[in-house]
Amino acid sequence: MKLDAYEKELLQLDDDGQISVQSPDPKEKEALIAAARETLQKDKRIKIRMSGRDLLSLKPMQIEDAPSKYSREEK
Repeated sequence: MKLDAYEKELLQLDDDGQISVQSPDPKEKEALIAAARETLQKDKRIKIRMSGRDLLSLKPMQIEDAPSKYSREEK
């Protein structure tokens, strides 16, 4: 698993004893799980009207942000 700089810093602080990492209590864990579920839930639909020029300007951004399996280079 790759860690970013912030995560590496946290692990280093834990190893040095400057902070202590604890598991959340069951009540807090349930609250965190509920928040994660609400965040990932895609239950709303919206319609947006925009000009064709604006849509065309968004498409290159969409291709850049798309997962690699949809990338043009691999086809």
